[in-house]
Amino acid sequence: MEHYEELWEESENVAAECYEGVESNKIFERLEGKLLQLKEFKCDGEELSRENIFELFGDIIFYICYLSKKHNVNTFWALHKAMTNHKIDIMDD
Repeated sequence: MEHYEELWEESENVAAECYEGVESNKIFERLEGKLLQLKEFKCDGEELSRENIFELFGDIIFYICYLSKKHNVNTFWALHKAMTNHKIDIMDD
């Protein structure tokens, strides 16, 4: 695998296979749990190991891959749109 896009597409397919028949709400709960884990470590002032950070981020991205596949989201366009909006916000400040 040479490109991030290929990794993303393969991850979408693997996630779709892993979570076939699972309601989106369950995935949102799992995603929320991973985000809360990350938040709790940062708020408590504890340091996460690089390995733990990579694992948490990997799980978060993997759940997003599933959701993007399930809801047929063009993630390139979605990320580009969000970045553009944030750039505009920065310029407005």
